[in-house]
Amino acid sequence: MTWNDILVPSASNFEGKVIFTKKFDLSSSLLTSHSFKFVAYGMNYMAEVFLNEIFVGKHEGGYTSFSFLVPENTLQVGNENFIRVVVDNTLNAKSTLPLRQQVGGWKNYGGILRDIFLVATPVVWIDDVLVETESIDPKFVKLSVHAVVSARDISKLTFANHTGPAIMSYAVEISEKATGAITGKSTPLFFSPEANKDMTLQTTVVIPTAKLWSLDQPNLYMVRTTVSPIAGKVVTLVDEVKLQTGIRTIGKEKQNIMFNGAPVKLRGVTWTEDSPDHGGALSYEQMEKDIALIKNLGANTVRFAFHPPHPFLLQLCDQYGLLAIEEIPLYEVPADILTGENYRTLAENYTREMIRRDRNHPSLIEWGLGDGFEATNTRTAAVIEQLHGVVKSMDKRLTYFIAMSPENTPASSIVDIAGVRLSNPDVKEFKAMLAQWKQSHPAQHVIVGRYGKAIETGNRNGYSDPMSQEAQARYLFQRYDALKESAIAGGFVWG
Repeated sequence: MTWNDILVPSASNFEGKVIFTKKFDLSSSLLTSHSFKFVAYGMNYMAEVFLNEIFVGKHEGGYTSFSFLVPENTLQVGNENFIRVVVDNTLNAKSTLPLRQQVGGWKNYGGILRDIFLVATPVVWIDDVLVETESIDPKFVKLSVHAVVSARDISKLTFANHTGPAIMSYAVEISEKATGAITGKSTPLFFSPEANKDMTLQTTVVIPTAKLWSLDQPNLYMVRTTVSPIAGKVVTLVDEVKLQTGIRTIGKEKQNIMFNGAPVKLRGVTWTEDSPDHGGALSYEQMEKDIALIKNLGANTVRFAFHPPHPFLLQLCDQYGLLAIEEIPLYEVPADILTGENYRTLAENYTREMIRRDRNHPSLIEWGLGDGFEATNTRTAAVIEQLHGVVKSMDKRLTYFIAMSPENTPASSIVDIAGVRLSNPDVKEFKAMLAQWKQSHPAQHVIVGRYGKAIETGNRNGYSDPMSQEAQARYLFQRYDALKESAIAGGFVWG
């Protein structure tokens, strides 16, 4: 076995198993008063984590984030702590999600593609936060803030000369991100944590004259949730979580997607997490550069194709005022595989992980349930119906599915937005296929999930050369005009 130093995160153009190891130091004060979590934004495809050779957890799925609670008494004081992460990006043709890549698919990079952390938390901590808009009135907005509070050995809880179990308060404070001005506070909610148990707490906050998040004015709010033990009149902060979110409405009416009560047409581009310099492990600077370019292009929506993006990309969409849609990697899966019980469970778990991570982003408006598999099969429609139900049980956003061609597709009739690929036809055929797709889905919103033309990079030989940049530009302009004439919900340029 050969060992080499490597930066993390990074991507390797290699298929197989890779083992990552590192030693690290822990102080006595940190170890005795905290619990620990291993957090990963994304490893491709299968990952196993060991701390001091104790198994911590296993995760399947290269592009969803995950975390493992570190078992007690696993870590030790000093610099002899040892982490081992085994990553295997081997895909097969029957049981991985995604399946082994076909010609023209995205690259199956291996390794620890995104950031990883060992997070020290108090013995009572906020593990998850969900912010939902209950009501929007011209004079005020009411938000519901849910938090999962976890606890380990609460006998280690120390505050204000007190050790052990205590009455605690859960509270929420909301402020404008741009100014820092506090705009709303909740009434404290009191609870008693129990060791090795999770509690779900919920409170409401009213924001007078709230500023909506929009494409032109992406107003953001910071939501600060806290848990604090109480001893007499002394309240001691134990843990806090801050997240940014925005207030907006999304829905549908006739053939329109409604955003903040007004119709919006999706002028979109597809984006794949890849670059010549970084492969599938883009730097934060490159991610921001790409989002700024998309905004300056005049697009208003990004389709994060094939799989959930790095979480920083959705933060950028929030900040720049770009709508976003993302999807699970159910890409060109044969019906016999897709409808198998184990594969359906894998797809459902992937969907749940995607939603749990990203549902607080105001820029995100749709969840994608698949692209290009056998949608004419009624058995696959049952899978889409199952996934659509999972989404609606967790979130209010719209769902979409991208069909391979404008044929009869039972799966497309289940989701909120029926998408179709129209990448190669000439303009006349493009319009005819678009009309056919729209006619077959009269009760739904219709989008073109991809349209585009492959060219030779740097070719500037003019319109007469079909592989030139000029020919590509004319192709896109013609089809964009066709989309506008058809009055559908929108479309996405395919690079």
